[in-house]
Amino acid sequence: MGEKNRLLNFKQKRKLLFGKKSSVENLAQAGQTFLEAGQLYDALDFFLKAGNPEGLKKIRKKAVEEADPVLLKQVLKNLETEPDPGEWKDLGKNALEMGKKLSAEEAFRMAGDWKTVAKIRGEVIEEGIASERDLDDDDLDDDDLDDDDLDDDDLDDDDLDDDEND
Repeated sequence: MGEKNRLLNFKQKRKLLFGKKSSVENLAQAGQTFLEAGQLYDALDFFLKAGNPEGLKKIRKKAVEEADPVLLKQVLKNLETEPDPGEWKDLGKNALEMGKKLSAEEAFRMAGDWKTVAKIRGEVIEEGIASERDLDDDDLDDDDLDDDDLDDDDLDDDDLDDDEND
């Protein structure tokens, strides 16, 4: 890698992201460098700071390719774009090919493909990756919690002391 495409260390990233003298061009270049290095979350930070929708679109594509539903959600939110069910299905298929079943389940859920979600959930439970309770989105309502469920006895004095010293 040439000097211009060298990855930034933590302090350099912080200075570029939060410095008053950072130019849009430098932010976008750093985003591109991180994107090319496969550091998608760093690339996202720089493209967001630069206000670079083209960079975000590149990350959107990579999020689908690499089966990362969290990254795709962040990009869609920042692009203020409605998600495409086909895009979510592609992400889900890629996740299944990579053995990322929980990512696949999330992607097919976002696509509204409930038949595939049910199939994946069955496999995940059968393989012991997660329990049925872990995967149940609606298993706990606010009404299910009573004030009696948490007693003051559940807290140690040490827990309280740590908070006071922070």
